[in-house]
Amino acid sequence: MIKRIKLPGWIVIILLFSGIIFGVNRSIAQVSNEPSEPKGKVVESSAYSGLNIRTTTKESERYTQSVSQPASHIQRMKRSMHL
Repeated sequence: MIKRIKLPGWIVIILLFSGIIFGVNRSIAQVSNEPSEPKGKVVESSAYSGLNIRTTTKESERYTQSVSQPASHIQRMKRSMHL
């Protein structure tokens, strides 16, 4: 037998649905406000002659990523360093 939902039950159901809708709307707004591409800058420094270190840094609201790569104009140093 199906029971009829009384007024306090309807109030709880409406509050539950409004809370779910508010939470989903807030999370969607937070995702859409995120920048699509983090800001980046490249810095080149030289500790030894003929060997430059290129550091690429990307900054976002949530993280900072920094990658350093050796770069050289000497042909012998351009080959792979892996064995």
